[in-house]
Amino acid sequence: MRHLAKVLGVLFLVSLCAVALAPLFLYHEGLSHIPRGNFEAEVPAVSEVVRSLVWAELGGEGAPVLEPLNPYSYFSIALNPIEHAEASGSPIHMASPHRLAARAGRTLVPSAPELGGGMGRWHLTNVAATIWVSRNWSASRAIDHVAGTDYYGHGFVGLPAASAGYFGLEPTQLSPPHAAMLVVIPKRPGRFSPWCFYHANIEQASRLVVGPWPELKPAPPDTCRSFAAAQQEPTADAP
Repeated sequence: MRHLAKVLGVLFLVSLCAVALAPLFLYHEGLSHIPRGNFEAEVPAVSEVVRSLVWAELGGEGAPVLEPLNPYSYFSIALNPIEHAEASGSPIHMASPHRLAARAGRTLVPSAPELGGGMGRWHLTNVAATIWVSRNWSASRAIDHVAGTDYYGHGFVGLPAASAGYFGLEPTQLSPPHAAMLVVIPKRPGRFSPWCFYHANIEQASRLVVGPWPELKPAPPDTCRSFAAAQQEPTADAP
């Protein structure tokens, strides 16, 4: 009987250690699926105007910040979102610093088909990337990666391409209204294209800044008709 009690005690301690170490193991397992070069990839820096608007679009206030996470604090937030929101005064699902880390972390993670292993592996890798970004990048670098890799519709990947495509400008030449019109697109490129859904775009951008709103470059012929059909959106409302 005494021997059985010892065995059960050992099994209990082993199980307790396994549970305690599981978040660390899962974190390193997730990181192992991200190509090393992705951590070192550089993107063009964006202006402070763009950074402040990306931060505002994520629900942030004041200067952009990242709060370091670890596997234990991440899962604590994920499992108790309402309690965390009440403590931080942030949106229910995640505080803005963590939303920024999640968006930037996503830029490091290959697509689910490239990763293999199904959506479970993809989600685990995204969580690991979120934690890693929160501990290793500044808020400015995280925002630069978000702006530099987001999709802005019509084949424009990254803010430089979108800035040139829609306005014929370099990112450094963007005024706050220019930048706001671009920053809101990635949330829903099929509905906030300034070429094809101008009024919807301006409505979103107006949450961030006050106009006057700049003129766009002319869209290529039939852009909005083909774009609306491809996105399965209502008829375009281009100006």
